[in-house]
Amino acid sequence: MMRKILAVVLCIFACLAATGFRSEASLHQQVDLDLTLLDNEAVHAQIFQMLVAPEEYTGKTVRMQGNFTPYQAPQESPVLNPGQHYLSCVITDEHNCCSQGIDFQLADTTTTRFPEAGSKITVVGRFQLAEVNGYSYTYVADARLE
Repeated sequence: MMRKILAVVLCIFACLAATGFRSEASLHQQVDLDLTLLDNEAVHAQIFQMLVAPEEYTGKTVRMQGNFTPYQAPQESPVLNPGQHYLSCVITDEHNCCSQGIDFQLADTTTTRFPEAGSKITVVGRFQLAEVNGYSYTYVADARLE
């Protein structure tokens, strides 16, 4: 009997560790690809794969964590809409030498308050592929900040 109780307790702790002790609300959201659970090398490899073969990930719900980086597209941008403001989650490695960013569009478009630039954020949304001015553009749509 004691072994069964111990096994149940260990299973509960294993489940909590696997979810990173996330809040109950985030546990209920279906996430197809949780980049926050990957180590530094794996997350960069996964993002690279998402950018190389975006059609394999289009429509999947992703969770990512990085630094909040708002920016405005330059007027001479061939890919982005010139002058438009964008929101990005920039994921850096532990040595801050390599970084990869993924733009996101918030589901709540009435949001006027954003985190401070450079602050740590977690974004959840649907990975999308679009064509902008004849170029492929990937981003996370219907996003929310956790």
